[in-house]
Amino acid sequence: AAGHIVWLPATLLPLFFLAFLRGLQSRRWLCLAGVIESIMFYEGGTYIFAYSLIFVFVYAVVLAIGKKSLHPVWVFTLISLLAAALSAPKLLPVLELLHNHPRLTGVGASVPWDVFFYFFIDRFTGLERSLNGTGWWAFGSYLGVIVIILYLFSFTLFRKHAAIVLATLFILLISLGNFSDLSPWSML
Repeated sequence: AAGHIVWLPATLLPLFFLAFLRGLQSRRWLCLAGVIESIMFYEGGTYIFAYSLIFVFVYAVVLAIGKKSLHPVWVFTLISLLAAALSAPKLLPVLELLHNHPRLTGVGASVPWDVFFYFFIDRFTGLERSLNGTGWWAFGSYLGVIVIILYLFSFTLFRKHAAIVLATLFILLISLGNFSDLSPWSML
């Protein structure tokens, strides 16, 4: 209702990530991962398309470092090339449009630290005062206390699952916006 239909392709993220993980072991899954990624783009989800590629790239790089093998990065590259090829009828005009009419973001804001956790643990808050009139629907990401506790618990499994922990942490840092000159948002 608020115009956030572009986030609908996020429902494909678990399937895309599963296909990527399976693609690390079997080439058959590479095609499915590329198809899913291109479907995300065709559905209008340019944000999800970009975030999913960033997430899987970080995951693949950390995994490659941990395994001392470039295989995860090659799998990511093959999936990305396939997704780009399948998305080309839409991707190329979008790239041309962006080249001719750059969308310069004036994002100088970041999520205020004093309200950060409310985005995840409170469904409907009075955050509008803290966000200069912008409602919860623009920034909120309700997960609930239990999910937050489980996520924080995942850091105790860092040695075994460093790739997924670091990839989710990187995406979380991107979601905070431009909180410093060295923030992932600023660098990207």
